[in-house]
Amino acid sequence: HLDTWKEMPHLIGPWNQTGSAPPLKGKETSHRNASGICDNPRFTGPWDEIASRIKEDAKMDGILMNVQLAPHAVVCLFHPLVYSDPENGIFLNNTGGRGHDLLHDPKRTKIARATVPADGVVIAGPLKLVQGRQTSAEEALIARLAINMPGYNIRIDDTDYECFGFAVILLNWAVLKKRSGIDETFRKAGMEYHLTRTDEILNKKTGQYEKKVVTIGKSEKHIVLVENNSVLAELNTTNNIWTMTVGYESGF
Repeated sequence: HLDTWKEMPHLIGPWNQTGSAPPLKGKETSHRNASGICDNPRFTGPWDEIASRIKEDAKMDGILMNVQLAPHAVVCLFHPLVYSDPENGIFLNNTGGRGHDLLHDPKRTKIARATVPADGVVIAGPLKLVQGRQTSAEEALIARLAINMPGYNIRIDDTDYECFGFAVILLNWAVLKKRSGIDETFRKAGMEYHLTRTDEILNKKTGQYEKKVVTIGKSEKHIVLVENNSVLAELNTTNNIWTMTVGYESGF
C-alpha cells in the first residue's frame, strides 16, 4: 500500500530546503505548510480506507483515537480527521496537527530523533496534543514506528537513515487509565500514588535539553507522600522517564 504515498516524503522534503514544504507562518518552529500534499484526496482517500480497517481490527474502541502517517517525520494523514467519542465526552479535531514536523518541534524532537534509527515501536507520552483548542482529548500516548526502506533519507546527527517516515497511532490516556482501574486499585488498598513523566525539551537558544516533570496520574491525597512513608521506582514504559511513587499516609 505504500506505493500510493511513495512520493510524499520527497514532496515534503528536508526542513528549510529549496523545493521542500516551507515552515508554516506563525508556527515556524514546529509545523510545515503542507497544503496540496497532506490534504490531497489522492493521498487522503486511500489512507482513510486502509486506516479505517486497521482501527476496526484493533478492537480498541474509546482508546485508539487516531491512525496517522508521517512522511519524512511530518504528520500528514489522519484517520479519522475528526474523532468523536460521545460516551467518554471526547472530541478531537486533527486539522491543527497537519504538517507537524516531529523532528523540529522542540517539545517532540528528542523522541522523534530516537524513533528514526529504532528497531521497533517507540512510545511517547502521555503528551498534550498539538491539535489545538478544538479537542477535549487532553493527553495521548503516541506510538510511532519508523518505516525503513530504500529510496528515502532522513539525516540525524550526520548519519543518513533509509527512512520513509513514521506510522503513528494515538491512544487516549484518560480512557486507558480509567479502564486499567489504577485509581480503584490503590483506593481499595488504602494507598496513595503519584505517577510522573520527565520530558526533555530542546531549548533552541542554548541547544541544550531541559528537563520538565509532569504529573500523569495521582490519587486524591497523593500530596501526603513524602520520603519516609513511600517508595518510588522508575518505569521503563516509554521513552520518557516515568516515576511511580506509592505509599501509605501513616507509613509502612
